[in-house]
Amino acid sequence: MAATDEYIDALAENPGVVGPHRMLPAMVESGLRHAFVRAVQTADLDTLGLLGQHEKTRALLGVLGPGRMSAALLPIWRRHGFARTDWPVAEQEYVIRAVNAGFYSLAVNTDAVLHPDGFDTGAVFASSVHAVLDAPGVTPDVEPAAAEARELLIGHRNAVVESLSLAHHASRSLKP
Repeated sequence: MAATDEYIDALAENPGVVGPHRMLPAMVESGLRHAFVRAVQTADLDTLGLLGQHEKTRALLGVLGPGRMSAALLPIWRRHGFARTDWPVAEQEYVIRAVNAGFYSLAVNTDAVLHPDGFDTGAVFASSVHAVLDAPGVTPDVEPAAAEARELLIGHRNAVVESLSLAHHASRSLKP
């Protein structure tokens, strides 16, 4: 949830980060910095231990993970001119997830061949998102998109907190 809080704070401080070419690379970078998210994304059972076998672990990332968040944000980006609307949503969503997963996988891979020198992979990621999503000739509505994205993220985070709270209280009430 700390990663989600980072996005929420970033949107409040600078609404311009709502653009997918900025937000998607930031989500991947944030996921890499948070050991739990990184471990779940890469199925690192050594780091996760018993949590890796728990259904709530996957459910949590299913709601707040970069793939799910980018899919949830896509309608906002489309509505506010950040993403083209001449492509079916399901296909656009798939491409966003594929680009996210590809850059994430390359970032966590330790094979030196996959880590080229001489260019900024974050900039390449941003350019890839631009190439896939940009709506040519449209000026995005930054402020309303940022406000809507922030509310969406807050809602997702609060739903997870509520779910965890209910699970905690349910487990406590089952104890003798």
